[in-house]
Amino acid sequence: MFAAAAPDGSVDVAWRSTDGRLMLSTFSGQNWSQFQQIQLNTNLPLLAGFARDEAGNRYVAAMRRETATPQEWAAGYRPGVANVLRVPPGSNQTQLLADVNQQMFSRKTPIFNPMNMANNSYVNAEMAYGGGTLVLALGHNNGQATDIHETGNIIGIGTDGSVRYGGGGEQHPGNVKLAVDGNGFVKAQNF
Repeated sequence: MFAAAAPDGSVDVAWRSTDGRLMLSTFSGQNWSQFQQIQLNTNLPLLAGFARDEAGNRYVAAMRRETATPQEWAAGYRPGVANVLRVPPGSNQTQLLADVNQQMFSRKTPIFNPMNMANNSYVNAEMAYGGGTLVLALGHNNGQATDIHETGNIIGIGTDGSVRYGGGGEQHPGNVKLAVDGNGFVKAQNF
């Protein structure tokens, strides 16, 4: 579950239902008594991040379970592994902003996420918005259930779907955390 507050006092919550659907709920009004909810139109079942921009667009990072075959692993960049979706203000329609497992978004390493271990999948990722850019920090495994590690894979996406940054992935740090300062600057810190 991820949440973000808006300047008008409303709160958006992106969450995954028990039946596997990705949902976006908005709570507004006095004591957040008004409620709207939409199902996000995606076939990617895992929630990996949520952010909103100053124009009221909401962005959701969605990923699929990593089930790469050795051939897919060798091919590296595969479509439909990790997407960023946009929900415009006042809309209940989901738009694909970017399929980020493409070399232009992730120039150092392909995305192999979420992590898979003992037939369980979980996401080690987060997303933040600042300075006109959505920033994703991702972890991955190497396709082996026993070799889970971080890659420091940082991806920057413009709110128009453009590539802003595709570096990272050269080191194997601990958990990457994102923070946004009061000037809209996004900082990635390894822990």
